Amino acid sequence: MKKLFLLAAFYCLHVTTHAQSASSREINFSGKTVESADHLTNVSNLHAKGIIHARALRDFRSSYPGVQDETWTVLPNKEISCQFRRPGIETRLYYGKHGRRRFSISRYGADNLSKDISEQVHNGYNGYHISNVNEIRVTGFPASYILNLEVLDHIKVVRVVGDEMEELQEIEKP
Repeated sequence: MKKLFLLAAFYCLHVTTHAQSASSREINFSGKTVESADHLTNVSNLHAKGIIHARALRDFRSSYPGVQDETWTVLPNKEISCQFRRPGIETRLYYGKHGRRRFSISRYGADNLSKDISEQVHNGYNGYHISNVNEIRVTGFPASYILNLEVLDHIKVVRVVGDEMEELQEIEKP
């Protein structure tokens, strides 16, 4: 299971790298018009034009009501990525070719971390403070949290999945 989460993290980095390529199309839903490298179209016509699968749009709208200004990217392998920000949280969702959510990655600070996870980490790493959180949710598996813990001259990277906690890396600050 640990290998699956590492694989998902590496896949995220790989997909993010490809999302920046010239062959991808970014679509921003800031209003009624969608801007694409190829054309302008109305949001209601996205499914008809075959740009974004309707299942992905429904999933996004039901899971994150009220979010606006999200950016959709069609990746070279025809999978879809959606990125948006809420106060203090940056989230990227990844959908398969047929609009099913595969996984999501959210980045935020300690203020947005659940109290249970925060207490679990502070009990194991007393004296460290949480500086950054990456929450990885793979469909069908429990959430995985990759946390940066800092103390004066050290940073520890820790993974938390359920009740398990594992130190991945220790870095000395320059």
